[in-house]
Amino acid sequence: MAAMTVGQVALLGRLHIPRAVGGVYLVQHRDSSQLANIRRGRGGRSSFSGHVVTVFGATGFIGTKLINRLGKNGSKIVIPYRGEAYRAQHLKVASDLGQTQFMPFDLKDEDSIRRALQYSDTVINVIHKDYPTKRFSLEDVHITGARNIARLCREEGVTNLVHFSHLMASPDPEKLITPEGTEFLKAKYYGELAVREEFPEAIVFRPAIMFGDSDRFLRKFYYIGLGKRCEYKIKLWKQGKETIKMPVFGSDVVDGVISALGKPEARGQIYEALGPESYFLHDLVKFFYFCMRRPLVGFEEFTENYLMKMRYVDPRNPFSLYRLHNLYTLNQDFVNDQPTGLPTLEDLGVKLTKIPDRARHEYKTTRCDRYYDEDLGQFAESGDPPTASESELATVREMETKDHDTKLSR
Repeated sequence: MAAMTVGQVALLGRLHIPRAVGGVYLVQHRDSSQLANIRRGRGGRSSFSGHVVTVFGATGFIGTKLINRLGKNGSKIVIPYRGEAYRAQHLKVASDLGQTQFMPFDLKDEDSIRRALQYSDTVINVIHKDYPTKRFSLEDVHITGARNIARLCREEGVTNLVHFSHLMASPDPEKLITPEGTEFLKAKYYGELAVREEFPEAIVFRPAIMFGDSDRFLRKFYYIGLGKRCEYKIKLWKQGKETIKMPVFGSDVVDGVISALGKPEARGQIYEALGPESYFLHDLVKFFYFCMRRPLVGFEEFTENYLMKMRYVDPRNPFSLYRLHNLYTLNQDFVNDQPTGLPTLEDLGVKLTKIPDRARHEYKTTRCDRYYDEDLGQFAESGDPPTASESELATVREMETKDHDTKLSR
């Protein structure tokens, strides 16, 4: 038995006042129902896995896939957001009731970052921006912001930190078309160094260009050719015949992250997220347009007039035709994907998906005249694009090395 004061009764409310016995209230001790939320279950979306994960950049392409996979595993998720909260509310259904928490933050405010990660044992940083804005430069996002997140993780005792860099991050990236295009890869390189300096046990992923649902690779060529049923040429650097790409499926990258978090030996490692095959961009674009059943006359180089137009078009404009194809992304669009021999997703036990198998599905809703009731076998099936052979890869990389040495000698 225990006695209750008038103040305690008032706080409980009339419906919760216990029955009086001899002037003394009987109070039955019960565990708080909230304790059930932190008990570990057998795994799955409706149980708690024992992990609290903070995901910075959760509303992006790879962030949404991470949230869904973490929610499926029963993790409690903290989603820092900026701007309107409704822009992130759709992520709430990825996990069970009460397992997703939203928290406003500012990348320049360390206190808000600390509040977002102080109760987490795992932090994943997938914040991405490939062009500067009015409030954030590339250095603010990829270097200073990444350093602050890593430092606060170390100070708050976070066990696992996952940082996303870029496959071709370099202190001196090759300038192919515009000087603006090199700033992003530079920022990614120095941001990775900053993270490893502040948190040496961080797991770093260096993804190549990623594809999947609502990506910026497959969609780019759809929007460029949108409504173009007449003769139209696609602008590619050297017609895409000297650009080697190894696109990786976004869900495969997420599988690699989840696998790495479950392996203690993965801490402090760098993983290259590459696709299973190498393709010339020229062949990939031809395959994409065949899947869309849209005419593709050929390819052409970037002209000075075209680049001048892009300089006067702000990529931050949501109605800009050049938003997916701007000065800051031209270089990384045409830089060759070159593996360096570091561990890959296959070392984490991930079965990789080839881009032809997925591109047919992604482009199915973008087919020209898709409302037309076609006859069986009326349209030819699209075969897989040819892969780049080892000799072709060696030739292109040798030419790239010679061009780079020539520029340095000048």
